[in-house]
Amino acid sequence: MEIWHRISFNTSTKQDLFSMVKKYGIKYQLLELPGKGGNLVYFDLEESNPYWKEVATIVKRYGATDTTQTFFSDAEIMAADWVRLVPNFEQGYPQPKQIWFKSRPNYENFCQHCGTYRQVGSYRIRSEPQMKNNQFVSLIGTYAVFCTHTVLDEFKSHNFHDYLVWEVILHSTNLPSRDVKQIYIPKISRPGLVGDDLSFTTCPSCKEKKYSPHMRGIMSIKRDSLDSKADFCYTDEWFGSGGQAYREILISNRVARLITERKWRGVQLKVVEIE
Repeated sequence: MEIWHRISFNTSTKQDLFSMVKKYGIKYQLLELPGKGGNLVYFDLEESNPYWKEVATIVKRYGATDTTQTFFSDAEIMAADWVRLVPNFEQGYPQPKQIWFKSRPNYENFCQHCGTYRQVGSYRIRSEPQMKNNQFVSLIGTYAVFCTHTVLDEFKSHNFHDYLVWEVILHSTNLPSRDVKQIYIPKISRPGLVGDDLSFTTCPSCKEKKYSPHMRGIMSIKRDSLDSKADFCYTDEWFGSGGQAYREILISNRVARLITERKWRGVQLKVVEIE
């Protein structure tokens, strides 16, 4: 397991931080902001880097934006009983875009305050996604997982279960996509998220509890909350921030092993600790 940080800041207000980045030879990207807004600098650095402690101190001092991400080795993933499947390749918005973000026509029990929902119909997309050597894809603003026929054929040949295959509809033609279908997961686990220090909010409208996105370290779940024979399920718990909400997607070891062995792209796999 390796914890990485993406640091971003404006050089016009944090020149000392920028000087340190250049001093240590840290690779960075620079984006010129419009007008006289200065330059946005961002870089990625792992906590095992010998400069991390000093960088972290200055980042905190100057209030730079720090986004955390955790990566696991193939060996760690293939040894885990359960793994989180996280979509990380997005192509476009659900359609019709303006209507969808206001009312979510393919959702039921949609809470406009916190974003919790139940999907009851297919997503609509503008056009066939440009997969760019990815086997999985999602839509901006969703946690839905679409995949190619190659993935579905292998899932079927390995006798994976606890998932359904739903059509993805091309909005312009009202016909199913030729290239991708959705992996729809009907099974929801029992409550079992572990951690007394996990931050959450309770929606004043629907009263659902929603946890902050789990970005650092290993998510822990109680063993008795999961069906040991399942291949796919959602967590009972909701995650997200603002008006967005999603349940984490959990997959069995044998599904995770196949995705890892095939080196399929478009999702990130994260180890789950079972207690």
